[in-house]
Amino acid sequence: MSLRMPKDFQGGLMQNSGTSVLHAELVAEQAASLGIAGRKVAEAMAALQDTSSVAPGCSDRLNAAA
Repeated sequence: MSLRMPKDFQGGLMQNSGTSVLHAELVAEQAASLGIAGRKVAEAMAALQDTSSVAPGCSDRLNAAA
């Protein structure tokens, strides 16, 4: 059985090129955007769960959640 080092550690100390730095920033921004979207979805789901299909004013609550 042979072991190999992870790709991140094979090159030792490597300088990041401009594109790799940009890529890292874009990935971080995407992660932040997904986190915000996930929180909004969770809030909307919680608001929808609180509504009852027979409760008066239900459509107003659904529209507010959307």
